[in-house]
Amino acid sequence: MGALLPDKVFPHALWQQAYAEFWEWSVQAASFRYQVEKPPFPNAVTLPEKHFPIQLCRAPIEHFFAEITKLIEISELEKGIDYIIEATYGEGNYPFQEEKKSLFRALRQEETSHENLTRTHGPMKITSMEAVNYYCITESFFDTIIVDKAGRRPLSPFLRLLPAPGSQRPYPGPCRAFRLGFLHASNHGERPRIPASAFGE
Repeated sequence: MGALLPDKVFPHALWQQAYAEFWEWSVQAASFRYQVEKPPFPNAVTLPEKHFPIQLCRAPIEHFFAEITKLIEISELEKGIDYIIEATYGEGNYPFQEEKKSLFRALRQEETSHENLTRTHGPMKITSMEAVNYYCITESFFDTIIVDKAGRRPLSPFLRLLPAPGSQRPYPGPCRAFRLGFLHASNHGERPRIPASAFGE
């Protein structure tokens, strides 16, 4: 098992990229429009594997997701979640697809209620339990974590390894373009800029 453990853990890296690409501008605009304090993205940290508290890393993301859900358009929210899902699981492999559909269906119903369509300030009002059922987010978080293995240095979902050299087995996680893009950014202190080719080898 020791060989499987990562040397560094980036629990929020993929979420931070989704925030930068899909949510940040919308959050800022909505905060101004509805006179709501802009929720900050959770502090992104790099963790050694021996100090890797799953729940402590997941809770800030769940809280942040709940906050921006009540601010930005649901269509923009879903774009970021789809980005995370595709980068993590690939196309058509997401195991919580039905739960995701149920969540976003409920959120769209809340968004189009008379109270929310006519509001001029404050966050969106959410009244249904289905719209706050973040099961698909909670259960996906572990798979979205990026790790670094010293020596070979692949960046991959936690406890998933790259195929052996020369293997033709497909890799079930962020593809090579994503891993290399993030690795380059982390080594140079830059914000990751993941190319479109990150969604296909």
